[in-house]
Amino acid sequence: MMKNPDKPPINLTEWGQAFDWNDTQRSGMTYFPLHPQINPQAIDDVGMVWLPVWHPESGTWSIGFEWDEPREVAGVELVYADAASLPDPRDVRILYWNSHWPTPMPERWQGARSAWIETEDPRQGQWIWARGDVNAGGLTQAFSFDPLDITEIKDDLRLEWAEEYNVTYRKTLKVRLAIKGNIRPVLSSVKIQGTAHLEEQAAEIRFGCLGAQENWSGSLQITNGSILALEPVAFQAGDILNPDQSWICQTAGTPKGIRVNFQMTVGSRAPGDQTLLTLRSQTRNLTFLAADLASGPIWIKDYGVLASRPLPDADWQKAIGQVQTGRKPIYSRVAEEPEQSYARAAAEIPPLDVTKQAPFGRYTILGWEGVRQKFALRYNGEIFADKHLVKMAGRDAAKVRWAGNSIHFRFGTGDPVDFRQRKDASRQWMLAPQLPVYLTQWEDREIEFTQTAFGALINGPVAGPDGIAGDEDLAALVRLKIRNTTEGRKKIVLSLDITPAEELQLEGDDLVALGRVAPAESVKDGWKVQTYPEPRYRLHFDQKGQGRLKVQPLSEGGIITSAMTIDRNHFTHFGDTPQEPPLTTAIANALTYEIELPGFASHEIDLLIPFTTYSLAGGRKIAGGLSFDRKLEEVAAFWQGFHGRGAQVGLPDPILESFLKAVPWHIMMTANRDPDSGNYLVPAGSYAYDVCGNEACMQIRLLDLLGYHRHAEKYLDTFIRTQGAQMPDGNFTSAEGALVAVNFDAGEMALGVFGYNLDHGCLMSCLADHYFLSGDRDWLRRAAPCLIQACEFVFRERRATMLADEDGSRIHQYGLLPMGHLEDNSEWQYWFAVNGQACGGILRIARALADIGHPEAARLECEGKAYRQDIRAAVQRAMEESPVVQIPDGSYIPHVPTRTAIRGRDWGWFREAGYGPLHLVDGLVLDPNDEKVTWILNDQEDNLFVSRNYGRAVDLEKYWFSRGGVTIQANVLNNGLAYLARGQTAHAIRALYNNIGQHLYPDVMVFSEHPVAELGSGFGPFFKTPDEAQFLVWLRNYLVREDGRNLWICPGAPRQWYAYGQTIKVSGLASAFGELDFYIECVADPAILHASIKMPTRRIPAETYVRLRHPDGRKMRRVLVNGKDYHLFDKEQELVILRDWQDTADIIVQF
Repeated sequence: MMKNPDKPPINLTEWGQAFDWNDTQRSGMTYFPLHPQINPQAIDDVGMVWLPVWHPESGTWSIGFEWDEPREVAGVELVYADAASLPDPRDVRILYWNSHWPTPMPERWQGARSAWIETEDPRQGQWIWARGDVNAGGLTQAFSFDPLDITEIKDDLRLEWAEEYNVTYRKTLKVRLAIKGNIRPVLSSVKIQGTAHLEEQAAEIRFGCLGAQENWSGSLQITNGSILALEPVAFQAGDILNPDQSWICQTAGTPKGIRVNFQMTVGSRAPGDQTLLTLRSQTRNLTFLAADLASGPIWIKDYGVLASRPLPDADWQKAIGQVQTGRKPIYSRVAEEPEQSYARAAAEIPPLDVTKQAPFGRYTILGWEGVRQKFALRYNGEIFADKHLVKMAGRDAAKVRWAGNSIHFRFGTGDPVDFRQRKDASRQWMLAPQLPVYLTQWEDREIEFTQTAFGALINGPVAGPDGIAGDEDLAALVRLKIRNTTEGRKKIVLSLDITPAEELQLEGDDLVALGRVAPAESVKDGWKVQTYPEPRYRLHFDQKGQGRLKVQPLSEGGIITSAMTIDRNHFTHFGDTPQEPPLTTAIANALTYEIELPGFASHEIDLLIPFTTYSLAGGRKIAGGLSFDRKLEEVAAFWQGFHGRGAQVGLPDPILESFLKAVPWHIMMTANRDPDSGNYLVPAGSYAYDVCGNEACMQIRLLDLLGYHRHAEKYLDTFIRTQGAQMPDGNFTSAEGALVAVNFDAGEMALGVFGYNLDHGCLMSCLADHYFLSGDRDWLRRAAPCLIQACEFVFRERRATMLADEDGSRIHQYGLLPMGHLEDNSEWQYWFAVNGQACGGILRIARALADIGHPEAARLECEGKAYRQDIRAAVQRAMEESPVVQIPDGSYIPHVPTRTAIRGRDWGWFREAGYGPLHLVDGLVLDPNDEKVTWILNDQEDNLFVSRNYGRAVDLEKYWFSRGGVTIQANVLNNGLAYLARGQTAHAIRALYNNIGQHLYPDVMVFSEHPVAELGSGFGPFFKTPDEAQFLVWLRNYLVREDGRNLWICPGAPRQWYAYGQTIKVSGLASAFGELDFYIECVADPAILHASIKMPTRRIPAETYVRLRHPDGRKMRRVLVNGKDYHLFDKEQELVILRDWQDTADIIVQF
């Protein structure tokens, strides 16, 4: 690194804390604080020195420094107190703590996928020796670093993809000196040199710019710099600047301020190296980035504070005017637009492309309630299954004997064959949204093919949750209708390719596999058959007496899968493109059906594809007992009955109504039962993903809201039974009382794979909500010990952070849970979302237990409120110490970070938005109307959702309205519900429709997890039931929302739903007050609204707010309730208010 002697590098030691550590990581890491000490060897010159600590296991003396955020370290300069302790420079190693740096350039990961780039972690990582040079002279040793390379980071790709490629600094949270030798080194100076240097600047901070009478007495602090001088600005009699650089100052009408000369850092890109100025006063505390002054004045409008370069006294108002851009923030513009609708969202958001969701494109699930066997149906009619994706356990795999990990049944048509691996080559839809029966249709050379497919139990149907074992055998039933669409006789060819390739043989109408196709010779391409011990039954093909079946090689359109490949490393050279061998032309690996149809004639064929692999005799036995028509009737009746047992909701919006009908049975197919233990698992996806506690809660809560309480209870039972089985992934001390997601394998509990710290709090709230929504007091009494233990886990673990700094003040994480794992990102930190969810769980449990008079309720509530106060204090401090952020109108607002000890933004949408501070509203820590929530929502709308680094880049001139408003994975962040609670109906409706607009495949009513690379390109497995369910939790709250002792009816219903001829109808919807029935219709044009509310009977709401909105925005003129004039209504808020109402309310509103 080139050094400028006139601009020495910043000494990072001044901004770190000195420690020694033991030689472990994670929860085993122990910190030993170090301080300068009196030199024990000094005789005349008694100075303070650093004394490293002996590590006998490594034979080194150790001392180090740690920072809250990563720093760019360019070198280390050591000055020894005396020659006696001076080591040989070759015995000194500079170690840096490394978790994931260097991280990839964000552009290496498409779109918002860069949010999954990992960040540095203070407890998970390793010490790496920083290779470099040393310049030694006298008692001084100065170490510099070589360009970063494979001698330190062994991962070639990590280096080549690095944003910071070949740099001569090390970005790290910790630096450690390891000095060999028998004599303890005595260091009079340790300088850890950064890449930044200091430059002198001046600034002015004026407060009281709004004219209010306020006490701005306070002080100014600087981080990564130094204050050189302070002087008052416009101070008057009684205002004092003290010698310690604090001041006493009152404002009333005219602003006052201070002018500061200071040194700031220049030259580092690390956020942790930036200079921050923090104003602490009796009125407000705030922080701003010194570097932001270069862009112009910093006007914090909500505080009435202006920070700028020094100004003439008369120019402060002019400076405020200069920052005003004339651009309204998105947050402020939403209410000026017509309310969002599905039609507009769908028109302005690129539709999801069925071919772009890797690796299979869009697919749906053919399965059964609680059963682990599941087929998948691709957008083009292909049916497949995969051992990993169905999450086989126990002896599941013994039932399936395929040629590889997966099996694909690919329906190709025509000659040459076409498998339709492209967009718009086929279309797909559902028989009815509440029925898992899919139709796929395509046309090939004037022949129309219509496939009907569904999953059914071979021995069934069987109903859950109690009647299901979990290991039942499933089959996919397929009917293919073939229609000649034109005149003239046509020959139709249907090719069924089974992949990985097998040698096939027909036994009448039954297809068996004789062996798998494998490479015959590893140097020259060739194929052979590995013969099975006995034929394996693949499917039954019912020709209905017409056409001809045969097996033959599939020479076009086939696939070489991993089960068929060889290792070609020795035959591939640099610059070559590896080529797969040509397909077999001799082995019969495909089933072909040929038929001739006269003009306009049609014919149907039926296929039965069992998931389990049978012998020929066993396959024929089940095929003989299964009729497509009879099974279709059984399946339709079963799922129609399931739908009928839940709440019934009719909406003016057919997309939302259909989606609401589809998702509950998606959850039934996602959940699966371990046959040996009887426990239900509720994974985060029907395919691929295992159980995540937070995402299981999304599904369980929806079932409770729709009245499926027995299913919700069974799903929650697993979490109760496994409580304390696993410690959350973090610096925790005990698993006792912890609620985490686990798996089961043949009845034995297997540890969960995700380790999300969010799980515990989310599960506590879900358990409490189950009681509120079901009203099952007996269940709550049985579950109470579990709920209390869950609260005790939080109380016990948070005591570990109830510590004070050396000056006696509370540490920044005081009273929070130990640092740990948030969600997908693995680094351990003190996350506000984790603590918020845990706090909300405690307070909800306390309220539930109080409802049944439990003696522990009051104590839990008291401790929960104390916890909430500690979280609020940590959030307040983090906000005050994080620099303010700019919004489009040019002003700045406070920034609420996502965790403690970070002076600004965290990396990516995932941490900053998806699991950001808005979760504190879910956790009952922040009131929805708190000013912090306003700033959080404003920041999200204008700086996160529509930005490349924290959301997605959006054309703000054309598409700001429809392509913003939600985070990348919209359903992990409840901003729509926050808006609803704040009464910001337009914002809530926009978030709702933008949410479904970017996630929904409307033809088959399934969600993509998130269009993370770009809008229109989905990601994740199907069914992604947690996201689907959470969206419907939003929708339910837009229809019915509890607010303490009050009930809201249609608080978020769009205005268009009240148009003439439209009806909102709800029956059997669960609420904390009991089941609720109501309907609202517009009975005349111009609008007269008629609403009928059948009040719940379990608990009477103190007030019921019924939102009735004129489609054109007219004000209420007259209200009648049960035929009589009624005067308790708010025409501005469009509310009819029912107080302590116990009967049915029949409401007429005239406008």
